[in-house]
Order: sequence, then C-alpha cells, then structure tokens
Amino acid sequence: MKHLSNSPNVAEYHNAADTRDLADLLQTRAHLLTGQDKALLTMYLANGGNFCQMARVAGLCATSVARRIRRIAQRLTDPTYPLCLRHRDHFSRLELTVARDYFVRGRSMTRISRDRRLTYYRVRKTVRKAERVTSLVRSFPSATSLPGAPTGRTDSQRDLL
Repeated sequence: MKHLSNSPNVAEYHNAADTRDLADLLQTRAHLLTGQDKALLTMYLANGGNFCQMARVAGLCATSVARRIRRIAQRLTDPTYPLCLRHRDHFSRLELTVARDYFVRGRSMTRISRDRRLTYYRVRKTVRKAERVTSLVRSFPSATSLPGAPTGRTDSQRDLL
C-alpha cells in the first residue's frame, strides 16, 4: 500500500505495521461509505494501491484517484464520528446521520440540508455539536462520560471523585 499523505490523521502511519493498522481501520470503516467512494476504497485495499489500474476501471485520471483515496482515508481516520457513536446518548438518530454524512462521507452542509430536508442552520448546529463533543472527549480522555452529563450520582458523590 502506498503512502497516503502527510495529513494529521494519516501521518502517523509510516512503517509497515502502522500501514497494516491503517488498512485494517479503513477496511472496518469502509461500510460507512457509499457509491464510488466505497468501490474505490475496496479496490485500493484489494489491489494494494495500484492507482493506474483503478483509474482505468473507474474512468478517471490516476492522480484524481490517488487524491480521492487520500481524502477518503482522512475522513475515515477522523475520530469525530466514532466518538459521536461512542457518546450516542448525546445525539439523536438524525444528528448521528448528519454527522456521518458530513464527517465520513464528506458531503457538504448544503447537500445534507437538501437531502435530509433540514435547514442549513440545523445541519451546521449538529456539525458544531459533534466537534464540541470531540474536543471535550479529547480534553478529558480518561472520563467515561462527558462533563456535565448525567451519571446517576448525587452532587456529594461527584465531589468525592
């Protein structure tokens, strides 16, 4: 598998073991994609990164295929959507769908609002909420729930922790 990019999400995968880990991660998250993105990623993982061959099959330029694979990998390695799933009690089903469309499938907020029949404001609010949850979880990595979330404990029990 060829080196994908120097982006922050993918840059950590430099040696062979990390490349295998990246391939495994992409393979497990490929089901989140649809259409041509899913087909390209599947071909990429099956063929080991032969962009010329993939471009011939897809009818695209090899450079475009390489760029697209890199963007797909960046979106799939972004931790925002998996963190939203891990904290799904903070999101409605529709909000999780919007987060998946935006963070995993790479759809624009305008397209999501049109396809889901939501206002642009609602989509933007959901995306920002997902980003806030991600930043909170990253700032409190050892916490099992988000700060301020109901834990079933009383205030005095919370103070002891």
